[in-house]
Amino acid sequence: MRLIAVSICLAASIFSCVSFDPVAAEEYYSIATAYFELEKYDEAERWFTKARRADKTRNASDYNLGRIAFETGRPEDAAVIFEKLITKDPDNLLLLRSAAYSWAKAGKAEKALVYYARIEALLPLGKDSSFNHSLLLFSLEHYGDAIEKLQPYLDNAPDDLDARVLLARSQAALDQPEALDSYAIYLAKKDDVLARYEYAGLCESAEFYALAVENYDSLIKALDGKPATDAKSGTPTVPALRFAKARSLFLAGSDTELALEELGKALEAGYDDQVALDGLSSDDRIEVSDRIIALVESIRAKKAEAAGETRKDSASPAQAEKKTTP
Repeated sequence: MRLIAVSICLAASIFSCVSFDPVAAEEYYSIATAYFELEKYDEAERWFTKARRADKTRNASDYNLGRIAFETGRPEDAAVIFEKLITKDPDNLLLLRSAAYSWAKAGKAEKALVYYARIEALLPLGKDSSFNHSLLLFSLEHYGDAIEKLQPYLDNAPDDLDARVLLARSQAALDQPEALDSYAIYLAKKDDVLARYEYAGLCESAEFYALAVENYDSLIKALDGKPATDAKSGTPTVPALRFAKARSLFLAGSDTELALEELGKALEAGYDDQVALDGLSSDDRIEVSDRIIALVESIRAKKAEAAGETRKDSASPAQAEKKTTP
């Protein structure tokens, strides 16, 4: 009985030593890292948890446990892990970035901003403290703050197109005329459908109708004949672009016939935004509202008639006979 007790104590002592042995912990860490690289996160988490029991591999293991939490859809858990590590190393940029990204991913923007501010104090003109910070501010509708951070950053990194278009969108949100220049600079370097659509709308609002028409035309040529995209993407449809082009032409007042032609194409292609159509026909700046109303009614009547003919043609012989029987 005593021998059994001694054996149990000896085994416990051995396993206790192995659990905290730095060499064994490094082996656990290597195994965990291999599993992490293979994206086998359950196994990686198990081995990092073992590796963290030794002082030598604890912080690195905890950091990787945070990464696993982030990769497996638990960003808030990840942020909490990174925050604990930051208490030990307050100026570690890698940890500060990880906490900021994780809180942002978790939808806790205000908490993320705290870490971006700390990054900015350490790295004033870095991308993290400028673009990513500004992106978060933009999502919170703090457009002025976003602009404040983007402008000095772009002075040092003028070719950062992501930052350039974010600046344009922030300026547009505040109705700043500088947005037109920011969009123009961006579009000169990158042909972006959504940004060009936004730019065309700004040109129209600023009464630069010829420039608006030019950009709507460019978009129509680029998208005509291509499959329609998901409405959630924000990418305009060709009928909507034709309507926008027609509206700019009407407002310019320089080519009414072309405007009516474009409106007709939009309607025939399925454009049916009644609010926008009513707004167009009731706009005091447009002098041909009666012709617009007549065109809309005419095309709708033709479509209704065509739909009726289609239903009639598709009726079964039995249905047709029943309709003609007295």
